[in-house]
Amino acid sequence: MQPEAIVASNDSQIACVLERAIRKRTCGRVSNLRVELRCELVVVSGTTPTYHVKQLALEAVREALGMARPFRIDIDVI
Repeated sequence: MQPEAIVASNDSQIACVLERAIRKRTCGRVSNLRVELRCELVVVSGTTPTYHVKQLALEAVREALGMARPFRIDIDVI
């Protein structure tokens, strides 16, 4: 999905699109995945076994959002 489409979507659609993109890119290796929208900030949280999977999640968010919104990745590596 293009960043312009995400900007035009409502918050629940944005969260769904991002969750789907992260799950696809990481092959579901982020446990307890949660995408929250706090005002203009997108916060992605969860846990994963490797830093590589965390990086894949970050890339998925960057690709889906582009520069449309600021975001924070709070995925713990355990």
